[in-house]
Amino acid sequence: MPVLARVALAVVCIAVAAELICRFGVGLGDPPLFRIDSDIEYLAAPSRCHQRFGNSVCFNSLSMRAEEPPPRAAGAARILVLGDSIIHGGVLTDQAELATSLLQKGLGREAWVGNASAPSWGPANLLAYTRRFGWLQADLAILVLSSHDLTDLPEFRQDYGADYPIRPPHLALEEAVTRYGPRVFPPLAALSPQATPPRRTYTEDQRTREGVAALADLLRQMKAGAGAAYVVLYPTVTELDGGPAPERALEIAEIRKLGLPYIDLIGAKTWRRSYYRDDIHPNAEGQAALAAILRCLWDGRGAACAQ
Repeated sequence: MPVLARVALAVVCIAVAAELICRFGVGLGDPPLFRIDSDIEYLAAPSRCHQRFGNSVCFNSLSMRAEEPPPRAAGAARILVLGDSIIHGGVLTDQAELATSLLQKGLGREAWVGNASAPSWGPANLLAYTRRFGWLQADLAILVLSSHDLTDLPEFRQDYGADYPIRPPHLALEEAVTRYGPRVFPPLAALSPQATPPRRTYTEDQRTREGVAALADLLRQMKAGAGAAYVVLYPTVTELDGGPAPERALEIAEIRKLGLPYIDLIGAKTWRRSYYRDDIHPNAEGQAALAAILRCLWDGRGAACAQ
């Protein structure tokens, strides 16, 4: 066989092997997808379970990382947890390790715990989501709110880039290079799908004003739509270390104005830096700790859940 032919064959074999490793070993090539939405901004596409980086990632028909809501049964707990990437978990968190999944398991098979979330959702996204899908007869709604969420308003882009895929890649290798490659070798970013320009832009004052209004409206809807409502203020590691949280005072003011109970994990003696995999996202230990707090709130212990 000519040298060039042998080289070509070797390249093909390496490419096929790499594709198989990326697809079946890592789980690339079949990412959880997002849907662009004219009201909510974007949300997870309902799907079967995906296997990514050794983790199972599943979405029900309501775009939740949760089981389908069953028919309402007398005496069975129904809890709706709302938030952003904190409770969504992303592909680095296995479905079984989510705080909401752990809470569901602890409450038993007849209970249902919903997980209404997506990365970078703020109160405005959650308000639009609950206006469409309702409160699902929840006995308790819990909003997990970070200090930066207040001014995270919908921009209504046509495409949000590589981390929010709206269609699957042709090859697992394509996803490896275009989505994850730039994190190792930044020049590869030129090959990545780029976010399109925002259709809606805001001044800093508009972000604050509209963010406060959206949060107030969401909290009012929580009070009216669920049997009970609670807010968990979730901190970053920077905030735990004494860093600034300029929006937290505005969030607390709205929560108090509407008379909703809340706990602030900055003041929780048992909330630790070891619960994080980066500055904000909880690791498996953090998800378990958050699940314990959610269960504590369900059990009616209120402020004691932050002790």
